[in-house]
This record gives sequence, C-alpha cells and structure tokens, in this order.
Amino acid sequence: MKSLVVLVVAVGSCAACDPDDVVLGPKDGCDVGAMRCSGRVVEACGSDQRWVVAQDCDEVQSLSGGLWICDETGDAGPHCSPLDTDGGDNG
Repeated sequence: MKSLVVLVVAVGSCAACDPDDVVLGPKDGCDVGAMRCSGRVVEACGSDQRWVVAQDCDEVQSLSGGLWICDETGDAGPHCSPLDTDGGDNG
C-alpha cells in the first residue's frame, strides 16, 4: 500500500509537467527563427524556443576539406565559412 501511495504522489506531481521539458530540458527562451554560432556549430531557435543544430561546421569540413568555422559576420547571418590559408575568412 505504501508503494501505491508513493506512485500516486509521483505521478500526480508530474501530471502538470510538459513532456518536452522532461525529455528536452527547459526552454531556452530564444526568439523563434533566431540563429547563432555556438563553437563550430550554427544553431537556430526552433518553434519550441529551444536551440537546435542547423549546420555543423565539422561535418561540412569532413565533406569539403579545409578548415571551416562558424561565421557571424556579413549579411548572410551565422553560417559555416571556409578559412583562407592566410587565416582570413572568405565570407
């Protein structure tokens, strides 16, 4: 009987939980559609206000060769951009 009470309390306390919060963690509170660089990854704010990977510069690099970085400069917004051999970026 004691186990049943514990189970009911546990289920009852989580009844108001957002299943996405339980699985994905709390919302980041970002502006939907916003983009940013996070290390060598381009992230976009999804409709659930959580950052998701939009482009991984390491994957781009493995397919294209050269050195690729997340670049927030210019009008294009955050994107993976190749580095020149002199250390400057092409973007």
